[in-house]
Amino acid sequence: MLVIIRKVMTLLSQARANVQAQCQDEFYQAFNVKEGDGMWLDPDKRVQVW
Repeated sequence: MLVIIRKVMTLLSQARANVQAQCQDEFYQAFNVKEGDGMWLDPDKRVQVW
């Protein structure tokens, strides 16, 4: 049970860090992320808050 909890917590931590970056156009420019890269997220799936 403890192993499952640790795995879930790790996944949540990764999502908190990665998803925020993936939704910012500046991230793609700064790190030259292109379609097909692991961190690529299609523009129509990116969250725009403001």
